[in-house]
Amino acid sequence: MFLPLFCLGQPKGKGKAGFHSIIGGGAMIGESKTKAFFQYSGGLEYDRYFTGIGVGYDAYRLNTIPVFADWRMNFGPHRVLFVYANVGASFAANIQKEEKTDYSRGFSRGGLYTDGGFGYRLPLGHSQRLSLSVGHSFKSITNVHEFSYGSVLPGRTTSTNAYRYNYSRIVVKTGWEFGK
Repeated sequence: MFLPLFCLGQPKGKGKAGFHSIIGGGAMIGESKTKAFFQYSGGLEYDRYFTGIGVGYDAYRLNTIPVFADWRMNFGPHRVLFVYANVGASFAANIQKEEKTDYSRGFSRGGLYTDGGFGYRLPLGHSQRLSLSVGHSFKSITNVHEFSYGSVLPGRTTSTNAYRYNYSRIVVKTGWEFGK
């Protein structure tokens, strides 16, 4: 007698995992000029959680390409509010991978990339949403320059200079979500 009540009490589609994609872009605001950035994430959405991997383009001060793991949790009565966190590595896009001459060598090392915040999702249809979010982002890059010069003793003496760039900024972004 109670079996039909339990069957009707289950939300439609709950408990199914599906592929979900997020294409986003926005502005980064810090101590220098406001710059644009773009991101793409793809992964699995299950119930109120999304986990995936992403790649982007970050033009703040130094042009970089972040590669990151993306995590989101939707909440609220209609799951239109969300929190998100991205953690990964940032690689230089406009600095040569390695410059080398007889007496010097220069290269860049990737660094930490983080992005986290909260936002609102506006449903556009069954499987599409428009999102608006605000958060904080951090990226670091290291440029290394090694110089070698001869000395009276056999061999060469090497001097290394490492320039570490750390950027902390406020992020405002909009995104188009589709899938599940």
